[in-house]
Amino acid sequence: IDPVVGLGVAHYRRLDLLNILVGAKGIASLPTVVASSLGDETTEVIDPILTGVAVVRVPFGRSNYGVLATASTNGAVGIGLSLMNIRLLPVIP
Repeated sequence: IDPVVGLGVAHYRRLDLLNILVGAKGIASLPTVVASSLGDETTEVIDPILTGVAVVRVPFGRSNYGVLATASTNGAVGIGLSLMNIRLLPVIP
């Protein structure tokens, strides 16, 4: 878990093959920007100011749930469940 507040942009493209989403995100770390701007030239920050993330989401059948895989420019790789559900009752697939 990396509890960083960020501001960014995202773009996804749906592929006809299994309704897979392929996309990318660009994220600016707000705490890193503030620390860099308020500190002097010798201030060392751990997180990069800008991070790029590649994202692939494969849905389970025709539901709104799916498997999510990510890879970022800071070397982090992740896999997880996407529970994005736009229905009124999210427990019903």
